[in-house]
Formats: sequence, structure tokens, C-alpha cells
Amino acid sequence: GWSCVDVAAEIIKSIRKQYKHADDDDLRKKVSDNLRVCFIKHAHGKAYSNSGTVGMHAKHFIVDDVCTYIGSQNLYVCDLAEWGVIIDDEAQTKKIMEDYWYPMWEVSYL
Repeated sequence: GWSCVDVAAEIIKSIRKQYKHADDDDLRKKVSDNLRVCFIKHAHGKAYSNSGTVGMHAKHFIVDDVCTYIGSQNLYVCDLAEWGVIIDDEAQTKKIMEDYWYPMWEVSYL
């Protein structure tokens, strides 16, 4: 598996490919100021009462609080069937954030 630092480094590498002349310090500051990468956690811990564990494999992207992607697509190319959904609707994205995202985020990153 990848660490959160590994994921952030891959994102920075991808941005560098598109913007070859971007200042490295400026790029790192923009990513640090605008991107949060963490492992998603559950408010009830990571185990059920029967000792089974809770896991989350989905990837989540919320862009400017107006559109959302939730799916299994990894940040690297692989020969897997990947599925996801894009919600390009500000009202629905805000509902997802309130009902789904913020509760997870509060116990994961903050």
C-alpha cells in the first residue's frame, strides 16, 4: 500500500509533468495549502463487535465543493476494472459533504 506521503508525491510528479517550469517551492506550497491526503477512518473505530475490521478502499475527490468523484480508480495505471461516479452538481456535492464526507473527515484528518 501507499502512504499519504507517497500519494502526495505522485500528485506533485503529475503536476510537474504538465507544468515543467513551475517553481518547486511554490508548487509544494500550493499542494500543501490546497490538498489533504489521509486514511479515512470510522467514528466507531476500526473493528465491529464480532472483531471483524472496517476497511475503506474508495477514493474520494471533492473539487471546489462543487463536484465529487467516488470510486476505485487508483492514481497509477493498472489492469484492473475500476469503477466510479462523478457528481457534477453543487447541491448534491454539498449534501454528500454534509451527510457522508464531513463525519468521516472529522475522525480521520482533524
